Amino acid sequence: MEATKGEQVRLHAAVRDGVDTLVLGNGRPFILEVKRPKERLVDLKALEKEVNVRNVGKIAVKDLRFSTKDEVKKVKRGDKVNEAYRALIEIEADVTLEELDALRKALTVREVRQLTVKGLGEVKNRLVYGVEIQAQSSRLIELRVSCQGGLYMRGFITGEGSRVTPNIREILNKKVECLELDVHVHTEEP
Repeated sequence: MEATKGEQVRLHAAVRDGVDTLVLGNGRPFILEVKRPKERLVDLKALEKEVNVRNVGKIAVKDLRFSTKDEVKKVKRGDKVNEAYRALIEIEADVTLEELDALRKALTVREVRQLTVKGLGEVKNRLVYGVEIQAQSSRLIELRVSCQGGLYMRGFITGEGSRVTPNIREILNKKVECLELDVHVHTEEP
C-alpha cells in the first residue's frame, strides 16, 4: 500500500490452512492485488528487500514480479499446485495399528469433497494421492499426506463441521486434534 499508494489490497494465496501452518520448501505462492494504485512503476527488488528487512523472523518474500488476472484465478483454484503435509494428530481414545492401516487404505488415492470456506454451497473436490501414518503412541500419530492443491487439511483431519468428507475423524469415529501442521508446496512452472 505504501509503495503503490493504492486504496486496498487483496491477498490471493495457495495453501489456506492458517497462519500457524509452517510452510517449507520454496514457500507459499501468492499474489497481492492492489486496488486503484497511484504508483504503478514500483521497483520490486527494492520492495522485496524492504519487506524482508521490516519483517525479519515473521515472513520473507522472494522473486517478486508483476502478475495477471489469469494467474490470480489459477492461484485461487490451486491449479498446477501439489502439496505435501506433515501433521501431528492427537486422538481422544486409543487407536490400534489395524485402525490406522484401515485409515491409510481408506484415504489413499481418494477424492475428497469439501464445501468452500465462504459457505455458499459450492463444492470443490480434491485428490489425495497418498497417506503415510506413523504411530507415536496409542493416541498420537504423525500423518504425511500428498494431495492436490487446495485441500483444506485441517478440515480433512478434524471434519470441521463435516465440511470436508471423508475426513480422519469420521473414519476413526474418534475426536482428533491437529497439534502441528507443516506443508511443502510444489508448483509447476506456467
